Amino acid sequence: MTTEPNNSSHEARLDEVVAAFIRAEENDGTQNCEQWLARFPELANDLAGFFADREQLKQLAMPGGSLASAVGQTAEAVGPCDAIEPPLIPFAAQRERL
Repeated sequence: MTTEPNNSSHEARLDEVVAAFIRAEENDGTQNCEQWLARFPELANDLAGFFADREQLKQLAMPGGSLASAVGQTAEAVGPCDAIEPPLIPFAAQRERL
């Protein structure tokens, strides 16, 4: 059974690793998810979930994907929103909201 402080440190570590993964993709391009899972076996289940969610979002956002169509229709109806930036929420906090 996991206690609150351990869970909190696990979530903090997961946030750090996810942020490092995103930075690595931004700086170096596509990353090998299997290597990241092997580097962080204690986070493997959570990272695998993150990678799966990220891949699903990429598929939905591709031209012709349902999300891309919905976002395009909404953007046309609302107008440009380049000045609006979503708040930065750590990955673990996002999961807790779901």
